[in-house]
Amino acid sequence: MPARRKLRTAQSRFGIWDMKLAQAAAICLALTVAKLVPQIMTISAWWFAVVAVLCAIRPVHVFYGRARS
Repeated sequence: MPARRKLRTAQSRFGIWDMKLAQAAAICLALTVAKLVPQIMTISAWWFAVVAVLCAIRPVHVFYGRARS
């Protein structure tokens, strides 16, 4: 359990600026992969939309969901 506690402490130090920088880094990594493997871009845009919605379900639920008692 100490590893979980340490991870939770590290996460709590992240502010909005840190989260946005991490998102920007992930976007840059995705663009780099897409540039190196051009066959990825031949996939229909609808697949990207479906994956985006699936990835957004939990954050939206956590943000708008009821608080636990």
